[in-house]
Amino acid sequence: MLAERGDGLLSVGQLIALLRERTGTDRSDADLAALIAKKAAYLGITVLPDHK
Repeated sequence: MLAERGDGLLSVGQLIALLRERTGTDRSDADLAALIAKKAAYLGITVLPDHK
């Protein structure tokens, strides 16, 4: 999912929503955010934090 996004601007919230939509996972937002951050760092992709 991270590698197929070509716009370079990604937010954690958008990625979590997309991941839930595609996989149906019920893992916590914090768990998914950590997974996304780890994978993004490995791929060298910048992920923008969500501001609340």
